[in-house]
Amino acid sequence: MISLNLFDLNLIKCLSALLAERNVTRAAERLNTTQQAMSHNLRRLRDHFQDELLIRVGRRFELTPLAVALEIPIRELMLQISTTLETRPIFNPEVDTHRFRIAMTDYGHLTILPKITQILAERAPNLSCDFYSIDPHVFGDLERGDLEFCVMPRNPHPWLKTIEPWFRSQHLFSDEFVCVVDKNHPDIGDTIDLDQYCQAKHAVVQFNSRGMTIIQDAWIKHQLDIQVAIRAASFASLVFMLPGTRLVATVQRRIANALKSLIDVKVLQSPIPIEQLHETLNWHGRNDSNPAHSFMRSVFAEAAAVLNGGR
Repeated sequence: MISLNLFDLNLIKCLSALLAERNVTRAAERLNTTQQAMSHNLRRLRDHFQDELLIRVGRRFELTPLAVALEIPIRELMLQISTTLETRPIFNPEVDTHRFRIAMTDYGHLTILPKITQILAERAPNLSCDFYSIDPHVFGDLERGDLEFCVMPRNPHPWLKTIEPWFRSQHLFSDEFVCVVDKNHPDIGDTIDLDQYCQAKHAVVQFNSRGMTIIQDAWIKHQLDIQVAIRAASFASLVFMLPGTRLVATVQRRIANALKSLIDVKVLQSPIPIEQLHETLNWHGRNDSNPAHSFMRSVFAEAAAVLNGGR
């Protein structure tokens, strides 16, 4: 094992920049230093690892196999150092500042986000949050430190093929799926049976690369031949397009109940059993002991308790 006394730890920052940029000039700009200084540090790193690390291929540089193997450990090390430097023995939400980057689905924005903002306004006036939409890179963003949290269904999805050792998850709340139709639908009254459900045209959510929704999985499971007339990007938009049509939308009960007072629709029990939606809070294990993160996780838990009727 190499003694840290024999290694210049400043080279770790240079290595991180070189691995990320794969270019000496851009790495130098990233660290606000000269290209000459970065080239000198690259030579020192090459001497230490006995490897070229960056090799020219045509007009660009590529990483050697060793450099590729170093990418994740070095990124994790830099993130851990950053987290350590930001750590305080305690976090006082009444006076301390922090900015969180959080991704969640449109369902999360409509359900738990209002509760989160209410709690933060009351108890953490100096805490800031940037909220983003969920995309296929969300778990990579958590791993890279570009996000602190994401809120999304626990139900199986193609974005997380395997459970990584760094992955942490906390259950928030569950919801069931219901049918929503125009309030004056000419064919559907206060209930909808299986024949009506199958004969109707449906509005569904299409998540591009995210694959099938829980609803579409249920259709396949029960071998239903469903006519899809409309595909939209969010569950909320499905409900808003129903008035004046004969369409049926199958959405989460919380969304349906929140919107039925705004538009002329009615909420009906689904004629087929559909797996419940289980919403979870997810984060990287490097933040487990960070007091600010612990406080934010408690805020999510409190907001979920409110949704579950706890207050």
